[in-house]
Amino acid sequence: MFLAGVPIPGYTKDRPPGNISVILLEGGMDGLTAVPPYGDPNLITMRQKITPKDFKKVNSFFGLHPSLPNFTKLMARNNASVVHATSFPYIKRSHFEGQNLMEGGGLSPFAEKTGWLGRSLDLAQVPGRALSLDMPLILRGNKDIDNFYPASIKNSTLK
Repeated sequence: MFLAGVPIPGYTKDRPPGNISVILLEGGMDGLTAVPPYGDPNLITMRQKITPKDFKKVNSFFGLHPSLPNFTKLMARNNASVVHATSFPYIKRSHFEGQNLMEGGGLSPFAEKTGWLGRSLDLAQVPGRALSLDMPLILRGNKDIDNFYPASIKNSTLK
């Protein structure tokens, strides 16, 4: 399990637990598009037509896509971060098997019926919610979880 053995901080009545948001990028909005490594000279050469020109600089190597203004503000406040270019020892070429391993946290494709985050939340006895039409594999397994899929999210701009 991904978070097994990781200490879970104790909470007091004066300090309620915070939130953790996990965003999995799939399809066209991949990590290289959302968080382009503009410090890599090969980026523009290899992805010239799809790399945003007006990204927001995060540091001397990475930027954020201009369509992520709220995430940019959260990062500036140290309330968000990016785990970029993560991997696992899967070497086959099936996108679906790789996606299953990434969300399930198993050692072989489709070995796990629950997700690593759902199992971790269950161990920590913390509820969760997916902003998704269906329940994503990554959250399956938690007893106190729900999914929610609004038609739109009003007033979602950070100040």
